[in-house]
Amino acid sequence: MNKKIVIPIAVLAIILPAIGIMSIDTSNDVISGHIIGSSAGLTIPELVSSSDLTIEGTILKTSTVTKILEGDSPMVFTIAKVRVNEVLYGDLTEKTITVQMFGGIDGKYEITTDRLSVAENDQVIMILFKDTNADYLGGNYGLASMTDAIYKQDNGNAKSSNTSKSIPYDDLKEAIKRIQ
Repeated sequence: MNKKIVIPIAVLAIILPAIGIMSIDTSNDVISGHIIGSSAGLTIPELVSSSDLTIEGTILKTSTVTKILEGDSPMVFTIAKVRVNEVLYGDLTEKTITVQMFGGIDGKYEITTDRLSVAENDQVIMILFKDTNADYLGGNYGLASMTDAIYKQDNGNAKSSNTSKSIPYDDLKEAIKRIQ
């Protein structure tokens, strides 16, 4: 049985800084969708300088939270507990933060995005905003962009979902530290 899912645009506009297209597949009793997002053409320095915080850290744990909205529209989020190894931009005293990322799989619902997925022990650079909905979702920070706000270390390079170029991980860290 296929189910129609409607996610009100107003809700998405509040939760996500930039959204492109969402497609839905309701076959096999699993409701799934894919979000294509963008950072509206911002460069890394522009994205960092408009963010609240940019960190280099290690993913300690991930979990999934699903919220059912008005009209039975599911919103699936991945919540990552992150050990902060270094603050690259902004101010932070905590050594561990919780980051919410739109998209995830909870068994019944599957929402995928163009952002990189993260797993325990991943070394990452995250460009973040302070989340005003912390009580709602359980994360105190959110990604500043759907596609450009997370970089994973991969054999010395910074891997993102939105670039085919190879950027040395340490060079990206140093460049972000120079942003005022």
